[in-house]
Amino acid sequence: MPAWINRSLKIVSSAVFYIVVTITLLGAVFHTLVTGWTIWKAVMVVSLFVLWLLSYIILIQKLYGYLFGKRQ
Repeated sequence: MPAWINRSLKIVSSAVFYIVVTITLLGAVFHTLVTGWTIWKAVMVVSLFVLWLLSYIILIQKLYGYLFGKRQ
């Protein structure tokens, strides 16, 4: 498999992961707002937010590396 296909698939998989995490985070926030705020729901929302930030950082780094080459 050519290297550009491999890198493209990594970016696509990161983008799909980011979209899934975003939808999950929005669903958790909506569920929490509708059913009431508890400490466990707050922990769930905060942990999903941290996962969302990490997935965003990973996606941006892979996209930057693909478009502009790896920084050495």
